[in-house]
Amino acid sequence: MNLRLKPALVYLDDIIIVGRTFEEQLNNIRKVFQRLQKANLKLSPKRCKFFQKEVSYLGHIISSDGVKTGPEKPEAVVDWPRPETLLAQDIVRYLYDVVRYCECRTIS
Repeated sequence: MNLRLKPALVYLDDIIIVGRTFEEQLNNIRKVFQRLQKANLKLSPKRCKFFQKEVSYLGHIISSDGVKTGPEKPEAVVDWPRPETLLAQDIVRYLYDVVRYCECRTIS
């Protein structure tokens, strides 16, 4: 069964439901609940948070202002292991990884 809905971001057991207004948010929550019920899936009330202004999701901070890098992300790049040898392929691979990280940040 396809459980995807446009107003919902889903990753494993995390669901973020978005809306531009309170009414839209409430309607989107209702749609997601109906879809989960139809699939016989249950939520843990103690893990649910509703109507948040800002959420942390996959290392990013999502809010009405957009998507920002979470505080742990820059540290991950700074702590990235440097190439141990000066072989061209090691340097190219390292630079490729850094560029891919930056591209993903820009797209997000």
